[in-house]
Amino acid sequence: LKSLVCDGNNNCDDKSDEMNCGKSQSAAFRCSNGRCILKSLVCDGNNDCDDNSDEPDYTCNINEFQCLIDKKSCIHLSQMCDGKPDCTDETDEIPCYPNRTCSVNQFNCKTGACIPDLLRCDGRQE
Repeated sequence: LKSLVCDGNNNCDDKSDEMNCGKSQSAAFRCSNGRCILKSLVCDGNNDCDDNSDEPDYTCNINEFQCLIDKKSCIHLSQMCDGKPDCTDETDEIPCYPNRTCSVNQFNCKTGACIPDLLRCDGRQE
């Protein structure tokens, strides 16, 4: 079957199958999710495909921690386990409290920290 993405025909109502394809197929990069982007957008540090397939093998420096979900985000090792999530997914705080058990009347946050139950769901980030 011929791919309908970047084939010069608008197959989607919103024309998204022909967006960012460039003037020729040779100027396009096909993302893992089927989307087509300009080759110049590959490895530019931005997730243009929305599935990170245009930013493969991104690595952080030796003195940095790579956030688990947004793999292009790196934080300095000194920012790990400082009680303040620096990664958008808060994975820089997870390894800090392995197997920690909270006391009665405390809530175990996904970061591993324990907060009083009364602070849970109070509309503020603790």
